[in-house]
Amino acid sequence: MIPGSPALVRAVSVAGWTLCAACIPAMLWLRSRRAPSSPWAQGILRFLAIWAPVAATSWLMRVASRLAGSDGAVQDVLVRFAAASPWTKIGIAASAILLMPVLEEWVFRERLQGWLVRTLGLRRGIALTVAVFAALHFSWTAIPPIAVLALGLSLARLRTGRLLPCIVMHSLYNATSLSFLFLLGSSALTP
Repeated sequence: MIPGSPALVRAVSVAGWTLCAACIPAMLWLRSRRAPSSPWAQGILRFLAIWAPVAATSWLMRVASRLAGSDGAVQDVLVRFAAASPWTKIGIAASAILLMPVLEEWVFRERLQGWLVRTLGLRRGIALTVAVFAALHFSWTAIPPIAVLALGLSLARLRTGRLLPCIVMHSLYNATSLSFLFLLGSSALTP
C-alpha cells in the first residue's frame, strides 16, 4: 500500500481504534488479582491503558487547532521524521524507541519525580514532573496529550515502584506514533 492511500488510512484507523478498545480491558486486568508482575507485561498493559486517553486528547487538540485556524504546530522531530531519507528515519526511530525512553524515564521519573515528590509532596511532585516533561516537547498542540502520557508514566512509576514499565510504555508510545506517521506520511501532521 502507498503511504497516505485511502486503504492504508483505513487500516491505520482500525489499528488506532483497536488500541483504544484495549484500554478498558487493560485497566481491568491491571486492577485484578491476576495482574502480571513482570515489568514488561506491566509496561505493555499500562501502554494499552493510556493509549485511548492520549489519543482522545491528541484528537481534541487537532480539532481545537483546526477551529482556531492554526497550522497546529507539530513536534519538530515528527516533521524531520516525515521528511527524512529512509536511513535517517531508521536512526530517528531507533533513537525514539530505544534510547530516548530510557534516558527520559531515568531523568524524569527516576530522578526528577523522585526528588520533587520528596521535596513538594506526592501531588505537587507528580504535577510538576508532568508539566516539565510536557513543556519540553515544544509544541502547544502536543503538550496536552504528552501531559496525559506523562501522567500515566508517573503513575506507573509510583504504582509499580519500577522504572522498566515506564520505559516499555514510553517505547511503545513512540513506536506506535512513528509507525502511524510512517504509514500515513506527512498527511498525518496536518490538523
